[in-house]
Amino acid sequence: MFPLGLEKLTPEQRAMVDLWERHLRAEFEDKDARASCDTMVAYPYVNHVPVLTGGVGRPAAGALLRPLLHPGHASRRGAGAHLADRWLRPHRG
Repeated sequence: MFPLGLEKLTPEQRAMVDLWERHLRAEFEDKDARASCDTMVAYPYVNHVPVLTGGVGRPAAGALLRPLLHPGHASRRGAGAHLADRWLRPHRG
């Protein structure tokens, strides 16, 4: 989705970038709630700040995301995703 010098990253960092790219593609390009949730941890917590709502766990996160990711939802308002900055942190083990 957004170019990044992958050759400078460790295999772990490249895997993290790949997962994030799949998440962004599912959410903003494909508008697929299930595919978006598939990129999350087993028990995700989604917080939609603008309207102070959220969901905990895959069923609740999916239920929250489905209407937001309905095809054409964002495009009706002219919204889109634009990369402002990207950085990777080392593992915090």
